[in-house]
Amino acid sequence: MVRRRGKISGLFLAMCVSAPPMLFAQVAMPQKDEWQMHNGAVVRGQAYAFGYQLCFLQRRGGKILLNGQKISDPASNALLKKLCDEQGVPLDDSKQLQAVLSKQRFAQIVLPYYTLKYHDHAGKDQQIPTILLAPDEIQELRPVFEAWLAEKQRENEERMRRAQELQNQQAMLAMQAEALQAQQAMAYAAQANAAQSARNADANERNAAANEKSAAANKKQADELERIRRQSR
Repeated sequence: MVRRRGKISGLFLAMCVSAPPMLFAQVAMPQKDEWQMHNGAVVRGQAYAFGYQLCFLQRRGGKILLNGQKISDPASNALLKKLCDEQGVPLDDSKQLQAVLSKQRFAQIVLPYYTLKYHDHAGKDQQIPTILLAPDEIQELRPVFEAWLAEKQRENEERMRRAQELQNQQAMLAMQAEALQAQQAMAYAAQANAAQSARNADANERNAAANEKSAAANKKQADELERIRRQSR
């Protein structure tokens, strides 16, 4: 499946990756329980990590859907507007957006975005798109976010290194197995050749014995013929 992806980051992490609570590479999460949104609303809760999400913008039956649902609530509209602005997708003109989607295979655009995870006052895990936070909040979170990205980058590089090591080990084991199979095949061939040589030697000995016996019989017959010839004189 080929989809158009957004450009928020070249670092594509697993969906909703969690980082260790409150601290990322010695950079602490701000200790506050109110977060201002770009539209003036306030979200209350204790932030503890960042996450990563994918937003699926689709055209189905002539309708534009966000994550399979009709775009109706203000939050979805705000998120979609922000993401489309960042990607240069013409959201304001629905016909033009329909045209953009119609050019995509399976009529779908994938828009990635990051989230701020927090515990609300009831203790439940919640998350909000960081792109919807007020500029001052984004600026305050920037050092923690960049440290989190760097930490995830290091984790990704470590996973890739380990995967490469495992791949190298598997390749080495495969080469060793092939070498062992070749050695076993050579040993089997040598054993078979030795057995054939032994059989050939036995056959040669039998042939030699038969030739000696035949020669003795021929000599005996010649001697008998010579005796008869002498008696007939």
